[in-house]
Amino acid sequence: MNILNQIGRTWLAFASLCALSFLAALPAAAQQEKPKDVVPKVVVAKEERYTLRYKPQLGTTLYDAETIVTHTLENGDKFPIISRAQLVWKNIAVDLQKSIWTFDRYYARLSTTDRDTTIKEIGSINKVSRLTFSMDGQEIHHQVIDTAILSEDAQFLAYFFRAPRMILPLPLAMVTYGANWVDDRLDTVTVPGGTFRYSTHYAYEFDGVRDTLGGVAAIITCVETGIFTGIQKRIGEQQLLFHGPITGRDTMYLNLLTGRIVRRDSYINIPVHVEPEHGPSSSDILDVHSSYVLNRSNIRSTGVQRDD
Repeated sequence: MNILNQIGRTWLAFASLCALSFLAALPAAAQQEKPKDVVPKVVVAKEERYTLRYKPQLGTTLYDAETIVTHTLENGDKFPIISRAQLVWKNIAVDLQKSIWTFDRYYARLSTTDRDTTIKEIGSINKVSRLTFSMDGQEIHHQVIDTAILSEDAQFLAYFFRAPRMILPLPLAMVTYGANWVDDRLDTVTVPGGTFRYSTHYAYEFDGVRDTLGGVAAIITCVETGIFTGIQKRIGEQQLLFHGPITGRDTMYLNLLTGRIVRRDSYINIPVHVEPEHGPSSSDILDVHSSYVLNRSNIRSTGVQRDD
């Protein structure tokens, strides 16, 4: 027994010595573990991206339209001309495979006033146009169906009161807030004895989305800049030259679910400088405010006819 006790004491001393040697060899962190510093994980918010597209369906779409043109003379006198109507889009064909659609565009229930008098050339201003567009807003074909003869007043007002190019070009790729793109357009208006040209640059921006007008809408803003030029020589009168800068802004609301334009508001300002062949020149200002709000869509039968 004494021998066993001696062996046990010897083994215990040896084991203790080994344990102390092992602990001494361990790094301090292993001897006494300290809690690790927790570094917060940086969470990067996923960027929301959207595909902006028009989604036409067969049927007719109506917009409540209002345009106010204010003509300010050099002496400060102002002459507002107000137009109210229903803008009609009558879809003719929708090709989903080619991503294009064709529709007729015209006004119904159009009334235009020049101060206290109604302009008689309503039917002339209100030409029917047949248009073909791609789903991303590129104009493929534009045809004027009727060819009403315009008086001088109707020709001048036609550019401002005509059914507008409501469809804006949209980017092909998916976009997020702040995305921007551009477009350029040249419009020519022929008047008795002359021609007016409006060369405009459009800078678009995807401003975000908003729950409004019965759904979630993409908000697309636009800044317009350009040049207006013109020449006119009426019978028995001297030739007139016109020119001036174009500035404007535009906001469109596009329903992301239905792909319909639910509202569009625009403003254009054109200071017009007029130079006659003889005599002093003059400067007028044209301010054009327009708004179009969706009334109804996908109507199978409207009974709404073009005003003549």
